[in-house]
Amino acid sequence: MAPRKSYPVDSLYKTLGRIIKTIRIESNMSKVDLASVIKYRSSDSLARIESGKQRVPLHVLFNVCDALDVDVVDIVEHVLRNLR
Repeated sequence: MAPRKSYPVDSLYKTLGRIIKTIRIESNMSKVDLASVIKYRSSDSLARIESGKQRVPLHVLFNVCDALDVDVVDIVEHVLRNLR
């Protein structure tokens, strides 16, 4: 069995946040609007997610993907391709 690849956690969340922000902007949705749609605490929390300063709980990722009309699998694949 081949050894598993280790991913740097900070880079994963920064990349994920950057991708969420890009898709949100392309969807013409503000942080306030997205936070409201996903029933998230505040747009400040969403800003921390987009900057990679806050980890994204799985249920929030699913809600964000639904709100932005994008498949979770596509987001994860995009993260893995663009990991920095």
